[in-house]
Amino acid sequence: MQLPNEIYLSIFALLERTDLKTSRIVSKTWCACASTLLFDQIYVSSAREDLEIFEAVAQHPLLSRCVRRLKYDATEFIEALTLRQYIAELWIQTGQYSSYGDSSSYQTNNHEVNEWVRSRMFENISLCEVLIRFRDSQLVRRGYQSYKEHAVFQQAALKSGQFLRRLTQGLQKLESLEAVALEGSWVYQYKTAELGKPCTGSYLARNWNSHYCKPRDWRWGEIFQIWSEDPEMWKSSPDGTQSYKIVITALAQAHCHIRSFIVGKDGGYRSLGLPPTLFDLSGQADCRQKELSTIGAKAFAKLESFVLGRLQNHVRYGKTGGRTPEKFDNIAGLPLILGLMDHLKHLELTLSRDPYKPPMFYSDIQTLPKAKVWQNLESLTLAYLSITAGGLVGLLLCQTPNIRHLKIAGIGLSEGSWEAVIEALSHSQQLDSFEMGLDGYLFHHGGEGFGADDYDTAIFRDLEKYVVWGGRHPCLEDHQPDSSAHEWLQEFDPTLRDHIVQSCMRCVLRKAHGVWRQ
Repeated sequence: MQLPNEIYLSIFALLERTDLKTSRIVSKTWCACASTLLFDQIYVSSAREDLEIFEAVAQHPLLSRCVRRLKYDATEFIEALTLRQYIAELWIQTGQYSSYGDSSSYQTNNHEVNEWVRSRMFENISLCEVLIRFRDSQLVRRGYQSYKEHAVFQQAALKSGQFLRRLTQGLQKLESLEAVALEGSWVYQYKTAELGKPCTGSYLARNWNSHYCKPRDWRWGEIFQIWSEDPEMWKSSPDGTQSYKIVITALAQAHCHIRSFIVGKDGGYRSLGLPPTLFDLSGQADCRQKELSTIGAKAFAKLESFVLGRLQNHVRYGKTGGRTPEKFDNIAGLPLILGLMDHLKHLELTLSRDPYKPPMFYSDIQTLPKAKVWQNLESLTLAYLSITAGGLVGLLLCQTPNIRHLKIAGIGLSEGSWEAVIEALSHSQQLDSFEMGLDGYLFHHGGEGFGADDYDTAIFRDLEKYVVWGGRHPCLEDHQPDSSAHEWLQEFDPTLRDHIVQSCMRCVLRKAHGVWRQ
């Protein structure tokens, strides 16, 4: 009996990857259906193994049509890394052993691995002692040799333009590609609770020896203790700039109009994002930066979903942790690119902040396109932004008139109050879902905290329900009548108050029409 492919796909979607691989050898029909799920998402990086696999999939007549999501692994092996630095960094990285609970019984057939694990887990030894003890270890020597071999190939491919060329050629063959994600770290499989388990991610990440030093994650403005005697070493760490340039240039050259782009969203325990200098279009900025914004606008013109998981700190921190006077306030390239995204349905912007209190955020004038109207935008997430109460309500009601889902965190109101914003959102009846204070901090009145104290976010949950379902404003005093909440709307100018009323009427009609259609 021959079943429709849709039935096969529904069944295969319940299988593990190992079972899907086995299913491919049963018949041509099964092979096509299983391949659709197995190769729905693939990885690419400038490492030899990942690049060769990417090209093999892109050149395959069947598999190339299955790829809808591409994850770009932007970690880098450092070619200049010395053996001493390798051992020091490996010692830091394998600190994750402490996350695996009782490892006293951990044993392998390699006594050098056992000694390293035992030393890392149960001995409090200095870095100098580590270097002396393990500098002649075959485990370390083999790992260092493998690391250097990967570094030589990777850096040569990046510097020569070979990787960009091969990536562009591969993208041209991925006709069904819809989404690209830029990732900056290898994440350990903590859930396995076992030593020696590999990382998740690309082929190289999954097959990399867990007792070898991993490639560098993105870093921006950080210096590790292990480089205290090597203050220049940290500068070789990737910050995401080169990877971002390569991927959007390849997308533009391949005329690949993707619908979703994600950067810095899945950074493990860190949120790894782009440095703000990437969007600097000031007079001192390199001409390449302005060209890059133009390329980005071309690559992102058809986007329906854009996620900037983190724009890194606009204050660079020095070796002692102190703040230097170097700030990066000119990020005009960001609103330029956002302003050309006419088809957006989903937008997530997580910016950066100075951690001092009251915190210093980027402003809406710096980061958002002025008077841009996203007619199709339905879902919005904003974090770490300075904006007026009127500006925020205007953004939500005027610039995103069809928004239905909103998440906010770390927003500082430079003027106005959160009580007024909450009342405006509730009165407009525009949102179907609302989340606020995801990190426990909101500010108004010149830096004064609003709502949650000591991460007690119960007030936020009450405010979220009020915005979506109505009722009594949670910020009212016990003696105040429900109608007193309308007085907060007087903080806004008459034009914006009219927009609030119009939004309310529009949403009432929309919901009534929806009920009628049902």
